[in-house]
Amino acid sequence: MAERGRPPWGSRGPLGAVLAAPAGWLVFVLLLPTTARWVQAGWRAARSREGLRIRMVGWAVLIVSVALIVIGLAVLATALRR
Repeated sequence: MAERGRPPWGSRGPLGAVLAAPAGWLVFVLLLPTTARWVQAGWRAARSREGLRIRMVGWAVLIVSVALIVIGLAVLATALRR
């Protein structure tokens, strides 16, 4: 890691610039607890007996937050593999 050149986790382009920054890849790790809370809130709303609209919003929040977790982990895995 101390040698010159591109770091092993950095790729070319804007994503590589973010990931090559000091601890730039930690952004995805720091977002995991937030999206995990969104999953929890979405699950509660999806299982709510308040009404159809609240359940639909709950399922939407749940799907989006799970997708964000999967995308973040995939980007992190791709960046670390290079």
